[in-house]
Amino acid sequence: VKEFFATPEQDACREVSAIVNDEKRNYVIVAQKYHQGSAAFTIGIDISERRQAEAKYRNIFENAVEGIFQTTPSGGYLSANPALARIYGYESPEVLINSVSNIEQQLYVDPNRRSQFIQLLEENGVIVDFESQVYRQDGSLTWICENARAIKDEDGNLLYYEGTVEDISERKQAQEALQKANEVLETRVEERTAALRDANHQLRIEIVERKHIEAALRKSEAELRVLFGAMTDVITVFDAQGRYMKVVSTNSEVLYSPTTELLGKSVYEVFPPKQAELFVTHIRQVLDTKQTLNIEYSLPIVHYQVGSIKDEISSNSDLNGHKLSDFDSKNIGHHTNKYYHNSSDYEKFSEFNGQKLVGQTEKPFHTSHFRGDNSQVWFAASVSPLPNNCVIWVARNITERKRVLDALQEAEEKYRSIFENVAEGIFQITSNGQYLSVNPALARMYGYSCPEEIVTKVTDIKQQLYVNPNSYAEFIAAVEEHGAISDFEARVYRQDGQIIWTSQNARVVRDAEGKLLYYEGTVADITKGKQAEAALRAEQEKSEHLLLNILPHSIAQRLKQEPKAIANRFEEVTILFADIVEFTKLSARISPTELVNLLNQIFSSFDQLAQHHGLEKIKTIGDAYMVVGGLPNPRDDHPEAIANMALDLQQEITRFQRDDGEPFRLRIGINTGPVVAGVIGIQKFIYDLWGDAVNVASRMDSQGEPGRIQVTAATYERLRDKYLFEERGIINVKGKGEMITYWLTGRK
Repeated sequence: VKEFFATPEQDACREVSAIVNDEKRNYVIVAQKYHQGSAAFTIGIDISERRQAEAKYRNIFENAVEGIFQTTPSGGYLSANPALARIYGYESPEVLINSVSNIEQQLYVDPNRRSQFIQLLEENGVIVDFESQVYRQDGSLTWICENARAIKDEDGNLLYYEGTVEDISERKQAQEALQKANEVLETRVEERTAALRDANHQLRIEIVERKHIEAALRKSEAELRVLFGAMTDVITVFDAQGRYMKVVSTNSEVLYSPTTELLGKSVYEVFPPKQAELFVTHIRQVLDTKQTLNIEYSLPIVHYQVGSIKDEISSNSDLNGHKLSDFDSKNIGHHTNKYYHNSSDYEKFSEFNGQKLVGQTEKPFHTSHFRGDNSQVWFAASVSPLPNNCVIWVARNITERKRVLDALQEAEEKYRSIFENVAEGIFQITSNGQYLSVNPALARMYGYSCPEEIVTKVTDIKQQLYVNPNSYAEFIAAVEEHGAISDFEARVYRQDGQIIWTSQNARVVRDAEGKLLYYEGTVADITKGKQAEAALRAEQEKSEHLLLNILPHSIAQRLKQEPKAIANRFEEVTILFADIVEFTKLSARISPTELVNLLNQIFSSFDQLAQHHGLEKIKTIGDAYMVVGGLPNPRDDHPEAIANMALDLQQEITRFQRDDGEPFRLRIGINTGPVVAGVIGIQKFIYDLWGDAVNVASRMDSQGEPGRIQVTAATYERLRDKYLFEERGIINVKGKGEMITYWLTGRK
């Protein structure tokens, strides 16, 4: 340290060795100056284990869970560990190396992946989370994730690739659960940021005030005396030998109040030898360097007084239940370990304990009373050089400030922990579309190895990340308009070109004058949720399609809104029944499969005609087909629509032939009248008709003739001006008696 302070350098690093517990240890000591070069931070790092770590590398290589490899640019293996051989299904690394001479063709299911792997390494030097499907030795497929880097010589020539391989087959098969946005994160971050800002502001105020006070103290002795009367600091002047040269009377709260009785005395006369030596060491350090030394320390004390150890013990034999001898070196060290700047000082002070104090009863010293509540009092001491080879020791009670600092540090640690470990991405972006900061979760989400990489590489968020650049413009516009935005969904590119869905929450951050500083917020990967939504919509569409194949659209909508029995009366509709002549005989001669296929072809063509004429198919019963016009949506031309379909059915059936080569023929019956239509029951819904008009239409079919269309008088009256008819005459209709019917023969 002395050599370091003797040089103008601000930073230094040195490796040294030392014997510790009869064992040689190696250390790296790093030092950095501060406070205008008057003080330095030092850090010692034990590197003795490094050689052992190097020796253990081979053991790690051989026993690592992940595969480790080195490959040539041409696609051959230079080295591989047992884990890699197991992943690829080979019995040993040697077999793998000897068997695989062309990784592109022998391993990758998609040979282009090797080219992409090399291209990314050439562009970036490293590659992270490169996922591919590969062949194992037995021909089975597995998924792997590769991390690799390119190794080059000093001239930049490529030597080989090296990296690790992880078997991610199970991860590929598993579905990761989506996590909802942490809505309170923004509030907590704001609260903690505000607390940090207020604490920092308060600390700056205290530091400025302290500097002003110290400057005023140096102006004049008279001003100092006036000021000391109002100060709570403890101020003492020592010479180079540690003698009390001046004790400044201040308005301290008797936490540490040396009196004028100490003037001329040495710290060796007031404190035990080892403690006095430490005081003198710091005094001489300040005098040697001519620089102010700032230290902080804590003491469980209320005030000091002068007297012998014997007197102190006799007058304070029980300090809240603790004798002085109870405060051993362990307790003293707990309260003073932050006071001393090196381990040797602390070890010297730790040797002094209550037991030794009791043995030195005749020597006067400056002792302390312990607080009744056992709390600590923190002091900040400034030791500065004075003329005449003296120093001034100014100590201030900073217990409250220390409490604020501890709270500030705790808040910073909590915020950093949240920032680093939260599952959601966190970002700050400028108004021109560049990242100020991101957390590791956002970097991983977008396929980058670390936050620094994405901040460096993504210089235009709108063009580089957003699949639709207009989405970014909409995002910024919404944030500017409302001050904050929630659940803004957009598709973005990952570094590997993969597209993912994200949900963003953000707000505008402005300064006190309202000037935009940046935008900050959170990002959640909702790709799997979007995929699930798409799959759900597809299933809903399938269900809707199936439902509409069973029920009319209006009826299906009513059932979905209110699942109960539906029944409506229609004053006039036209019903058509058609059956295939002699189909029963045919069904006995062909297989069930052939029968069903034939009926499907015939009735499918009938369905197309019903759809063409805007009619509602009701059902099929065996070889009979039922269709109606005028419901569920009423229409005035329902008789005409049914008549047209009946004529088209006669033409359509001629396209189909029986097994003897003859065409099929239809019997068709039509009637017009009132019906009740609806859906009943709770399972296997079907839209059906009831009423006398339905029965009569069925009789017109069953009592008709092959190849002809029989209609009732009610239908005839509606159609006679537009269609051609032949009167059949009076027939006896089952359940109705005698009725006049007509044959529909064509259109006029």
